[in-house]
Amino acid sequence: MDGFDSWIIFPPLIIIFFVLMYEHRLHTIIRQILRVQKRRKGVKPMSVALRHFIGKYCAISIAASGGMPIAGTVLAVDGNWMTVQVKEKTTMLNTDFILQIQEKKKAA
Repeated sequence: MDGFDSWIIFPPLIIIFFVLMYEHRLHTIIRQILRVQKRRKGVKPMSVALRHFIGKYCAISIAASGGMPIAGTVLAVDGNWMTVQVKEKTTMLNTDFILQIQEKKKAA
């Protein structure tokens, strides 16, 4: 084997190495997801917890509101979405971004 033949072997070896690393990382991520799902079996989904607030006037803090809570009446909770009536407008909120919800007395 001369010097040129030995260089031909390295690129396939490097490709195989990176494919094996990617496959190992993928299996690690899948194992972590399955572990989290296994732990969450006893935890209620957010939508079940939020149904308590249907029909009530609440202050809702969400990640995208810049710290200002949204005050309104919760009309419905369906899956990952909550329908809130703010004054005369109806708003849909993604429950994944809710940081805090607090029942309030409606201001006159």
